[in-house]
Amino acid sequence: MATSLSVESAREELSAAAARGEGGRAALRRFSDCVDEFLARLFAEAPRAAVASLIVALGGYGRRQLCLHSDIDVLLLFDGQIEEAEEKRVRSILHPLWDARFSVGHQIRQMADFAELEIDNPEFLLALLDARAVAGDSTLLDRIARRVRSPAAHARILDALKRLIDERHARFNDTFYQLEPDV
Repeated sequence: MATSLSVESAREELSAAAARGEGGRAALRRFSDCVDEFLARLFAEAPRAAVASLIVALGGYGRRQLCLHSDIDVLLLFDGQIEEAEEKRVRSILHPLWDARFSVGHQIRQMADFAELEIDNPEFLLALLDARAVAGDSTLLDRIARRVRSPAAHARILDALKRLIDERHARFNDTFYQLEPDV
């Protein structure tokens, strides 16, 4: 598939840029943009869903900081029930990603899943703060962003993050001898 060839070319270019000592941010942005193009093409060629849908980039990919061997974190979002047509659409997007040797961290959700914030999943809520629409109906992400970025949601997210940090500290006996990366 020609799209897979362009992804492979982008991988080679990212490696070559690193070998030449070029700045990383621009190279990571170019690689992220190439993956965007790949996903947009897959989305356009995928069987139609019965409801509006969207591919959302999350995490480092959402920030356009996709490293060569990082996984691609995506949310496949549907504005209604996920049924057979939507499942076919998901398969036709995910399978070519795997065929192109990407490690894909994916979630498949419907808008109803966002009626209440998942306070017990603060990692996902944080990922939503870096969310970026890649292909499809971007108004779906706008609706989620309004919920996640509201002042009431911020307080709940901060409380959940504090609990997460407290749990991590307790797991390591509140030691201050934590390993830090030597950057």
